[in-house]
Amino acid sequence: MPIWNVIGRIPGREPHEIILGNHRDAWVYGAGDPSSGSAAFNAVVQAFGELLKLGWRPNRSIVFASWDAEEYGLVGSTEWVEDHAKHLTKYALAYLNADVAVVGKALDIAASPLLNDVLVQATKDIVTNTGSTMYEDWKNTSDGHVEVGVLGSGSDFTGFLQLLGITSSSVGFEPRDIVYHCTFRN
Repeated sequence: MPIWNVIGRIPGREPHEIILGNHRDAWVYGAGDPSSGSAAFNAVVQAFGELLKLGWRPNRSIVFASWDAEEYGLVGSTEWVEDHAKHLTKYALAYLNADVAVVGKALDIAASPLLNDVLVQATKDIVTNTGSTMYEDWKNTSDGHVEVGVLGSGSDFTGFLQLLGITSSSVGFEPRDIVYHCTFRN
């Protein structure tokens, strides 16, 4: 059956690129994966669109990828990575995955070790609507133990990381007891 990836690109001043991706297929309607990621992804795309209208241009190109057929074996992203391997190997700096963006309050970050310090510092630089930093909130919701996890497999970063060795991350807010692919919560 045909699948459709939707790819958008904002050309940067230099040829290197950052790729932000999210799959849009799900096992059931209302599942945290990928509905919350899709909503956040669309909001980010819209925000960058507004910046472009103001004349802003990024230093590095930004690629937005809405993947199809992730739940059916990572087909959309993997095929795209294979089809664009030569270009990606030369120009891709990082792939940022956003499947489960917000279904809870606990920040969950997993990444290639190269991104660990950058991501932790970013949480220290972001002030939340409560006046605390994202890092402080992360620390409070994780019993004081802040740690960037290690990426495994099973999501759209797999092709980038395991096939091409491109630095990757997956970030979101999750409860510790989520029923992942279901509309039922315990």
